[in-house]
Amino acid sequence: MRSSYFGLGLGLIMAIILIYFLLVVNFQSWLDPFIIITALPGALAGVVWGLFLSQTTLSVPALMGAIMSMGVATANSVLVCRSRAKIFIAASIRLLRRWRRESAVFVRF
Repeated sequence: MRSSYFGLGLGLIMAIILIYFLLVVNFQSWLDPFIIITALPGALAGVVWGLFLSQTTLSVPALMGAIMSMGVATANSVLVCRSRAKIFIAASIRLLRRWRRESAVFVRF
């Protein structure tokens, strides 16, 4: 029993490290994956809170569910970061267009 808990705990830690390095390659940045990984303690707190409310003991299926919950939290954080980047790019494009329009008016007069 201890070996299965140890294996799943080690799997959880290795999953976090693997997710971080995959996100570093995907985003080509060290900061965005760090922001995404900061959502994982909240997911683990939700797992612990859910186990407490349902009065369920920590078991192998519960740990497997925790690993899957970390995957869902990571996917949600990736979507939030992607939409943040798209909004930032759209705002930058609008600002650039406005700047071009204003500078064109200034050059004409």
